[in-house]
Amino acid sequence: MTVFQLRRWGRTTLPLIVMIAVVLLALPPANATTLVHCGQSITSSIVLANNLGCSSGDGLDVGKANITIDLNGHRLDGAGASNNGIDNVGFARVVIRNGVVANFGNWGVHLSGASRNKITGLVVTGSGDVGINLEATSTHNKVSGNTVTGNGGNGIRFIDSSNRNTASGNTADNNGDNGVSIENSSSNNTVSHNETNGNVNHGIRVENGANFNTFSHNVSNSNGQNGISIVSSTNNTVTHNTTDGENKGIRIEDTSTYNKVAHNVASENSDTGIFVKNLSSNNTISHNTTNANANHGISLEGSSNNNVIAKNTVKGNGDGIRLTNSANNNTISRNVVTGNGCDGIDVNTSANTNTVKRNIASRNSCHGIGFTSTANNNIVTSNTADDNSLDGIFSDTNLVTINKNIADRNGFPNGVSNGNYGLTAPPGTPGSHNVARGNANPGECTPSTLCA
Repeated sequence: MTVFQLRRWGRTTLPLIVMIAVVLLALPPANATTLVHCGQSITSSIVLANNLGCSSGDGLDVGKANITIDLNGHRLDGAGASNNGIDNVGFARVVIRNGVVANFGNWGVHLSGASRNKITGLVVTGSGDVGINLEATSTHNKVSGNTVTGNGGNGIRFIDSSNRNTASGNTADNNGDNGVSIENSSSNNTVSHNETNGNVNHGIRVENGANFNTFSHNVSNSNGQNGISIVSSTNNTVTHNTTDGENKGIRIEDTSTYNKVAHNVASENSDTGIFVKNLSSNNTISHNTTNANANHGISLEGSSNNNVIAKNTVKGNGDGIRLTNSANNNTISRNVVTGNGCDGIDVNTSANTNTVKRNIASRNSCHGIGFTSTANNNIVTSNTADDNSLDGIFSDTNLVTINKNIADRNGFPNGVSNGNYGLTAPPGTPGSHNVARGNANPGECTPSTLCA
């Protein structure tokens, strides 16, 4: 290298190297932490260096979009006397993660009008009201992997048109209201793979026009009222959930229509596995397992019409499937209803114009399929009702049509004949082409015209 080249290199490159070194020295270390104070507005990404104990106001406020607040395992504690643990009003794409938010007087984590945020890896406990609260059109947020327990109200809540959010992989237990609540026109949300146990009211609650939401693969046990409750809401999908130890496993009521409830397990509840009431129509209840519920496996009542109950397994309940109190125009089809404490399928009290077809109703302790005197204009066709303790098919009204059913070996509780029939109905009951064989009463069918 010539002297000229050396001098030229020194004049141009050496100052650049010095400048880069100065900039690098000014940058914080990659894993630098930051001390914060109560009520601080966070305007850049931080990793916390300290715990906070806040006696008033918020713990931390989000003050800018596109930042990360990493609690770094630290604890924000409100001592029950302050407002919100972490408050985000209107800022998007903020990540809040990895720490404990406890004992704030109002909400643990609060989003209002804030979209595309992530809340993950938090323990939120002891809030005066809601643990994690999204409200006022907070949309496209992800709430995942949090433990939300022991809060005074709901564990997790989406409210007031907070749409297209996701709550997944959370544990929402032992809260003072519901584990997860979707309310007030909050729609198109996805709630999946959560555990909601031991809450005062419901595991999951959907109400007041919360439509087109999806609830899947959640586990809900031992809540004070119901595992999953849908109130005045439509077009929701409830699938592959497990609920047990509740009053009712899944409850749909108060003009909740066009909901789909499929592939759930709703068993060992103190009342009913799946319960539909109060003008809740056009719902589809299919491919569910409702076993060992104290009262009914599946129940429709209160002018809940045009529902489809199909391909469910209903075993070991008080009654299997019940229609009552003006539950009309429903279709009960292809269910397996066995080993229930009284009737397999029970249609009573002004439940009219229903179709009961292609079900298996066997080994029930009363009738396989039964109709009371006020259940009129129903159709019973192509069912199998075998090995029930009383009649295979029984009707107390002749305003029912009984066609093409099979009813064998009924009327032998504990192997002892009690004289019951395969099919029993009043004279003049329309029907034919039924088959009854080996029943306790050798007459098999009464009137005999049913088996002609």
